[in-house]
Amino acid sequence: MKFAQPNVQPSFGQLKSTPQVNLSALSSPVLSLLSLLASIVLWGQVAVAQSEIRHGVLPLTRLSDWESQTDITLSTGTLAELEVDPNFEGNFRLIYDTATQILEGYQVVERAGYFPENAGIPRDQQLARAQAVYRFYLLPNSNGLILYRSPSEDTARYMIRKPGVGFLLPQP
Repeated sequence: MKFAQPNVQPSFGQLKSTPQVNLSALSSPVLSLLSLLASIVLWGQVAVAQSEIRHGVLPLTRLSDWESQTDITLSTGTLAELEVDPNFEGNFRLIYDTATQILEGYQVVERAGYFPENAGIPRDQQLARAQAVYRFYLLPNSNGLILYRSPSEDTARYMIRKPGVGFLLPQP
């Protein structure tokens, strides 16, 4: 989703006896900085969004196996459930936007690989129904978020795992 930028043109006319600040002329980075400073002053801490560590394609069976490891998997669910998941800390809007576009650039095939029916489709753009495209994020609370989507489901799914164990998680 793209957001339209406001058409802001600062006025450079002569100043009268009392200077005025045109707040609409402030650029987006300046407003972001002011917002960040306000959050530090008011809350005493800075909220940092998640950072993507890795992405790729995996078999759905591998992701299901990881979900079933209840000793290290804190929570799982659909994209709609992530926003209220107590283990999730981060920017839900970024995750949501990623999930809606995660399958772009892939062509769904019955079986991925160098098969006659896939002629003309580059291997790295093939996605079998038994596979999922994933994104792995490190959350601000040091947990790992694996967001994934398969062409066989109408929604993205996720799992949140403890740090330092299992798939791709750095040691705390």
